[in-house]
Parts: sequence; structure tokens; C-alpha cells
Amino acid sequence: TSFPELFPIGCQSVALDAAEGKLFAYSKTWRALLVMDAADLRLIHRIDDIDMIGMVRSQDGRSLVAWNGGSTITVIDTESYKLSQSQHQGTYFERVSLSSTSPGVWFVLGGGPGAGGGYSVGSYNSTEKKWISSIPLPFKYPDEHPFVLKVLPGERKAYVGTFAGWGVGSFAYGS
Repeated sequence: TSFPELFPIGCQSVALDAAEGKLFAYSKTWRALLVMDAADLRLIHRIDDIDMIGMVRSQDGRSLVAWNGGSTITVIDTESYKLSQSQHQGTYFERVSLSSTSPGVWFVLGGGPGAGGGYSVGSYNSTEKKWISSIPLPFKYPDEHPFVLKVLPGERKAYVGTFAGWGVGSFAYGS
């Protein structure tokens, strides 16, 4: 398949490998992860039948960590393109950011047991599959939902942006 034949891509999430030579772009339209040369966007590889809502590069840069909004985390090897999945029963992941200082620690916007029910933001031990700490997110509107998680340098503070729609009286805000 050539790159133009993939349009419309409907790209939902992108990430670069550690060398920044490969661009990984998830196409919701095709339910595929497209691996392209970052310089000329030539299609290198295609991983079909994958579902995700986001992905980030791992601390060591050799893999990508993807999540689907449920309890499944997929690790994608950026060299071999092998996938390995892990289930985290009862926990759901909306956004994930990996710790740059503590291997196996993820900063998560999601929920489940140990997260206080509803949406929470906190740190999660991916090896032990349990929350280290979390705080609930009190939404102000019934249709409000989380949109972005940004962990600040030093990993002591995080920014959470929420979205409550495009209508009159709806807005996005961060806390």
C-alpha cells in the first residue's frame, strides 16, 4: 500500500522513535498503526487491527506504550514492530505519561479500583498493576470529560485539561 492510497488517514495519535527517524501514526479510519520514514513520509510498515486512543514513547525509547481507553496497554517495539499486551483488570486508561525517572511508573488519567472511582489522576505501578497514589477529578458539568494530561518537569505537578462541549456555556479548562 502506498501512502496516498491510505487517505483519508484520520490520524488520531503520533509518536517518533528514539532516533526520530520513524514516525508512528495511528489511523482510526484504518484501525492501523502506520510506520513511516520521518523525513519523506514513505510507508515502512503497517500494523493492522490495532485499537488505541493514545501512545507515548517509553523512557528508553525502544518502544511505544499505547492505550485504548479501557484496561489494555499495548507495548510496540519500534524496531521489530512486535506487540505485547497487558491487561489491568478494573483500571481504565484515558491518558498515560511515563515517568522519566522511575521505570514502571506511569502517570495516569483514568480510573478503577484504587483510584477512588470515577476519573482520577495519579501515579500507577505498571509492574504490580496497582495505583501508587491518586486524587479524584471533580467535574463541574455532566458532559465534561478529560482531554489532556501533561506532567510537568520534576514530575511533582500535572496539568489536566477537560472539555465540556462546543455549545453555549460549554468550555475547556485546566486544573
